[in-house]
Amino acid sequence: MYTPLGKFLQISQGALLNAGLLRGGRITSQELIIAGGTNGVIRSQNFDPANGLGWAVFGDGSASFYGDVFFGENAIFQGDLYSSNWDGTIPLDLSVVDTGATAGFALDSSVGSAQFMGDLFLGGNVTLISGGVFQTASGTERLEITGSEAQSIKFYDNDLTVGMVGWNKDDSVFRLRAEFHDLRLQTDGSGDVWLQPWSQAFPPDWGQVVLAVGGTAAKPGLSFYDGDTTYHDGFFFDGADNYIGVTIAGTSRVRFRGSPYMEFDFAGSGGEAIRFWETTGAGRSYAIRRTANFGGFQFVGITSGGSESVVYEIYDNHQFRVSDGSATGPAITFIGDNNTGIYRPGSDIVAFTTGGTLRGSFQPDGFYATTPNATGSAANLVTAGAAHNNFMRSTSARKYKTEITYDPEQLLAVELRPAKFYRPDDDAWYYGFIADDLAEEDPLLGTFDPETGEIENYDQRAVMAVMAAKLNEMARKIRELEAEVARLRGEKEVY
Repeated sequence: MYTPLGKFLQISQGALLNAGLLRGGRITSQELIIAGGTNGVIRSQNFDPANGLGWAVFGDGSASFYGDVFFGENAIFQGDLYSSNWDGTIPLDLSVVDTGATAGFALDSSVGSAQFMGDLFLGGNVTLISGGVFQTASGTERLEITGSEAQSIKFYDNDLTVGMVGWNKDDSVFRLRAEFHDLRLQTDGSGDVWLQPWSQAFPPDWGQVVLAVGGTAAKPGLSFYDGDTTYHDGFFFDGADNYIGVTIAGTSRVRFRGSPYMEFDFAGSGGEAIRFWETTGAGRSYAIRRTANFGGFQFVGITSGGSESVVYEIYDNHQFRVSDGSATGPAITFIGDNNTGIYRPGSDIVAFTTGGTLRGSFQPDGFYATTPNATGSAANLVTAGAAHNNFMRSTSARKYKTEITYDPEQLLAVELRPAKFYRPDDDAWYYGFIADDLAEEDPLLGTFDPETGEIENYDQRAVMAVMAAKLNEMARKIRELEAEVARLRGEKEVY
């Protein structure tokens, strides 16, 4: 049995309360003492733990409250505080997370830690002192609020760190920063972006975009992710050789140096360094590639079907090589006249074309000229033929001749018939000989086309030989006449 004390129990200094109303306790002017353990209890009249009603304070130092608890000032706990559904370890040790707990909450006053297995709703601010961290049990995945570096917030995921910086009260600038290991992506709000180590002063006084982690061709500092987990496509900086490289599939393809110049890697089995292509029309492309022995490079035309033709080659032994070409499309030509130029019709032959027509060629045995036009007014030109005329040196020394005879009889029989004639090709009149007449007298007097066999001209040296034979014959006869005259004069003097 107990005696209800009403809603309030108030004991002032000097007041007495009959101890008979208490069980195992006493009341003094300063204290209300109850028995220790669970037998000693002060509780509300409606205290009913089974139905969650009322409150009670027990002699073992524990208390149960099934309603609201209001503290006008401080509430100090020396022991632990946990919910009734806490299923973790008791007594508490929250110096580390209690991984066995699945429900409830607990506060460990000895280490100042708390663990909530349900939701935590906060209507006001959460303030962490410098170094405060929100993290998972492992500690590698966490939201870290450091309270330094201008109110920074960092998100950690294993070895990845991403950081953000909010409003900076010192310079009134909103900054956004991302950190990968010791690398940060940062903007100062002016539009400039820096990617640099944390250790580097911010902001730097150079450049709009700074990539301070160089990387290598195999692991570029700035990569593009396309599903390939090796991340081998991107940009890198080689500080030793001082160049910026573009890498594809882990291999450096283009380098930019400070000289300044660019370097291209000859990639693939075809050795291509640069390819140009058209996105419309025939779909052709052109490539610059190295030659097989790397002695130079080629400029190659490629059709949409994939067939290739080498346009020209440049070698490091000072050679410039082109394709053969043709008379109508010479290999070396002119922008304003592309059917005039130089081409190669065959082995060891260099030919010249104008207007798409062969005009001459250098061949192993000399220079051949195509002379479709003839004239009687120009200086004599001795060639070996009309279609492809071989220019030859004229010689007449004994060392070039055999079977020499001095028989003028056959030359004396030749009749030289000078003529007057008109040349339509020159539109002029001439005196001279008709080669056909001379050839009919003796074929050795004419010159013939070696390809057609037609008479073209007469051999002037042969005609001179005929004239010399006739003059010699005339001189012989004159001498005979002179002797006869002398003889007749002598006989007259005798008589």
